[in-house]
This record gives sequence, structure tokens and C-alpha cells, in this order.
Amino acid sequence: MNKIILIGIFFTALGNATAQDGFVTGTVEDAKGESVAFANVLIEQLKTGSSTDANGSYRISLPPGEYDVQVSAIGFATQRQKVSIQA
Repeated sequence: MNKIILIGIFFTALGNATAQDGFVTGTVEDAKGESVAFANVLIEQLKTGSSTDANGSYRISLPPGEYDVQVSAIGFATQRQKVSIQA
């Protein structure tokens, strides 16, 4: 039976006068609320991503837009969530 990954995603827009990229940051947890270390976090449209650290945390810089975030880890079902980064 596959375990479920819970995705905690927070959005913050950062920028300066010439560029207004934002970022997606969060924590990947299992159904028991325990952090999932070294899970893969992929931004499907950009074919880029990151891995969570030992505490299940991640941060990815993104330009403004709508994205599908995919989270996967060995032993867990893959999860997807839509996010929106605004300028």
C-alpha cells in the first residue's frame, strides 16, 4: 500500500525593480506529520525542481505564472498541486 505525502506549500513574491521572481517553499510530510527527507519536488512546466532537505523542506525560485508542482518519494504515492506565483 502506498503512503500519502502531504505537501505544505507557501508562496512569497520576491523581487526588485528589474525582476519580480517569486518562490515556492514548503515542507513535505507523510500522513503521520513526519517530514519526508530527500523527496523530489518538480515544477512540471519548467522541467526544474529540487529535493527536500533532511527536514523535508524545499524552496524553488520561479517567475510569475501558474505551475503544477509534483512531489515524489520512494515508498510514497506521487502527489500534485497547482500553485500561482504573482508579480
